[in-house]
Amino acid sequence: MSKTSQQRITTITISYVLAVPASTSVGREVSQQKRIPIRGTVVQIVLFFPAGLSGTTGVFFTKEGNVVFPYEEGTDIALDDATLPFAADIPVDKGDVLTFKGNNSDTASHTVRAVVTIITAERVQRYD
Repeated sequence: MSKTSQQRITTITISYVLAVPASTSVGREVSQQKRIPIRGTVVQIVLFFPAGLSGTTGVFFTKEGNVVFPYEEGTDIALDDATLPFAADIPVDKGDVLTFKGNNSDTASHTVRAVVTIITAERVQRYD
């Protein structure tokens, strides 16, 4: 019997839909939490901003309470009518909570979407 080792790569995506009410101030953001089902690395975050926001709705991600995207505390991303993929390199463990947060200085409510891609690689041994 011979033993071979292969690498198995798993990719998952997690979707977020964040409805941000009008006049949601910085520091009082609304949020949506998702528990991470695997240990791996967040390699991409795609943000979907609808038309009409005019940069009034800002979003960011935290992991276990710490800002992880964009990468500086106190910053957010606010765009209008845009879908943008961002490369990421955020290590996550199974069970971590990744939270999508948003604020809104507009007088109307807005919905922003995000898709997070996580990959994991593990060694698998086979015996033939």
